[in-house]
Amino acid sequence: MHGPQTSTADHLTTYHKVDIALDTFPYPGVTTSAEALWMGVPVLSLKGNSFLSRTAESIAHNTGLPEWVATDENDYIAKAIAFASDLEHLGKLRAGLRQQALVSPLFDAPRFARNFEDALWEMWQTR
Repeated sequence: MHGPQTSTADHLTTYHKVDIALDTFPYPGVTTSAEALWMGVPVLSLKGNSFLSRTAESIAHNTGLPEWVATDENDYIAKAIAFASDLEHLGKLRAGLRQQALVSPLFDAPRFARNFEDALWEMWQTR
């Protein structure tokens, strides 16, 4: 049985009620992490030990938030408490986070397209 459907706009608006997103582990949210950053909500993640579990770390680093990656579960808890306790810093971060995300490699579609085009062109030339 499925719950009620929510529009994308309503879903994204829900992020205005969130101060910090706590990423899941050992498998990170990925899409929800990108959504949260887009909506100005920082995401606390746990460093993983496999390709899939390290995607959250990649997202954090590519959006300029490496300090939001915990090294272990104790660090995750400590960082969650510290970040949630510093409301002034959290407010400043949130105020500029969408713009920070937009200029990051994660959301820079033109840069991705150029790099992808360059890679394809190079593969074609070296075949």
